[in-house]
Amino acid sequence: MEKKTLVLTMIILNLAYGCLTSQEKEIAIVPAIDKDTAFIKTYHQSTREYEVIHNFETKFTVKATILDHHIRRAISDRYQRIFNDPEPILREVSNKTGFFIVLYTADSEMHDLANKNLWNVQLQQKGSLISPILVKHLTNKQRWKPFFKHISPWSHEFLVLFETQNQNSTENQSDPGMKLILSNPDGRVTAEWSATEISSTNP
Repeated sequence: MEKKTLVLTMIILNLAYGCLTSQEKEIAIVPAIDKDTAFIKTYHQSTREYEVIHNFETKFTVKATILDHHIRRAISDRYQRIFNDPEPILREVSNKTGFFIVLYTADSEMHDLANKNLWNVQLQQKGSLISPILVKHLTNKQRWKPFFKHISPWSHEFLVLFETQNQNSTENQSDPGMKLILSNPDGRVTAEWSATEISSTNP
């Protein structure tokens, strides 16, 4: 009986201390990405999520975030809240069309999005298909985890850059926007952003 009481007491204490949050005015708690209301709305507007399933088996999942001016500003503001420093990140995207890709593949040998023998990455805009000028595997998960959901020990993260026309340079209001196309032997994902959803990459 005493042993059961001791175990129950330890469980209660662990739950109590686990739920504690610092209240001192000298301590600022950074909200988790889902709780950061100033950030998460912009993130969801900029991100497309897909799961490729065949015969009840997940082949791969893709989370693609277009790195337009809105999301880069939201990331910069969140960076300021976390590190108390206004330093902008993702500077290399400012004059390009960029995407942050979180990729999971069931087959570990298929994870390298930069391998042209395994994947074809394309951007469709204004009737043209464009190949990327950069597909970079990002290895520092902890740097990017505060800004992009779904990063896990099993995912792989990539920065994809294209040289392309500024979306705001066209007067054609019927322009369909752009599509990011990721293809491999298991399937193809086409992530689409309408012209009204895309802001200038070089404001």
